[in-house]
Amino acid sequence: MSFLKKLFQITSIYTFIIILIKKTKQECRIWQECDVTDPECVPRAADITNKSETTPRFNYTSDNLCPDYNNYTGACCSPTQVTKLKQNLDSLDSVFGSNAGGCDICVENLKRMWCHFTCSPDQDKFLAVGGIHDRIIDNTTHHLLDVNFTVEANTSCELYKSCKKVKFVSQVPSMGSSLGLLNFQGLNAYQKMPIYILMYQNNSNGVKFDIDTCDTEPVDGYIRGFKAQKCTCNNCYSNKLCDYDNNFTTAVMEGLNWVTLIVVYLVVFILTIVIFFGKKYCSKKNSNSSYDDDEAFNKRTDSINQ
Repeated sequence: MSFLKKLFQITSIYTFIIILIKKTKQECRIWQECDVTDPECVPRAADITNKSETTPRFNYTSDNLCPDYNNYTGACCSPTQVTKLKQNLDSLDSVFGSNAGGCDICVENLKRMWCHFTCSPDQDKFLAVGGIHDRIIDNTTHHLLDVNFTVEANTSCELYKSCKKVKFVSQVPSMGSSLGLLNFQGLNAYQKMPIYILMYQNNSNGVKFDIDTCDTEPVDGYIRGFKAQKCTCNNCYSNKLCDYDNNFTTAVMEGLNWVTLIVVYLVVFILTIVIFFGKKYCSKKNSNSSYDDDEAFNKRTDSINQ
C-alpha cells in the first residue's frame, strides 16, 4: 500500500507540473516577417516545429500603437505585423470613433483586443490557425489564412456594451450581439489583409482583459494611452452617463437645449394667437360685408317696387 501511495503522489506531482508548464508556456501562432508592400507578403501559421517562429521573439517599441505592449520584450508581432496593425487600427477610428459620431471608448476597447490578437505572447491560448484556403466572397476568390479567435465571454459582453449605441453598430443588424460585433470585424478583415477570422466566445477560455466602460473619463485627452474624447449617452451605454433608472429607460431629454425649446414654444404660441384672431377678424369682416350687401339689395328691391 505504501508503494501505491507513493506512486499516486509522484503521479499527482508530475501531472501538476505538466499543467503548470502548459499554463506558463507561451507560443506565437501567426508568422509574418517580410516586405509589407510585397503582394506575396501574407501571414501564415507559425511552424510549431520551428522554435524561432513560435517563441515570442520581438521587442515591441511602437509608440502608443498598443500601449499595453509599450517596450515589451517577447511580443509575437513582427515589424511587418505592426505596420499592418497600424493601418487596421486607424480604420477603427473612422468607423466607430467620435469623428464618425461614435464612441472613442468603444474604439479603445476594440484596439486593445486586436493588439492582443497580434502581439500577445499567449496567442496559443486563444488562437487556432489553419492553412491558407480559397474563399469566394462577393463572387471573388480570395486566398486567405483561416484563424479562429476566442474571446472570454464576459470580456466580449462588456466590450459590446461600450459599442452597442455607436451609430454604425446600431444600424447594422448583424452587429446586434456581442458575437455579431466581433464577427463583423473578423469576417471583414480580408479587406485589409489576407486573413479570415472566425470569432468565438468561451466562458472560461479566450483572451481576457479589462474593459473600459462608457463613463470612463479621459485624462488629458487619453485613456490607457489612446487618444480619446468623452463619450455621451447618445453613443454609449451607461447607467451613470445617461442617468438611467433601474429599468434602463432612455433619458429622452438628454442633451436638449432648453433655451431653444422655450423660444420655439413662444413662437408657436404667438403664431397660434395671430392666426386665431386673424381668422376671427376676417370672419367678422366678411359677415359685415355680407350684411351691407343685403341692405343694398333690399333698398334696390324696394325702389323698384315703388
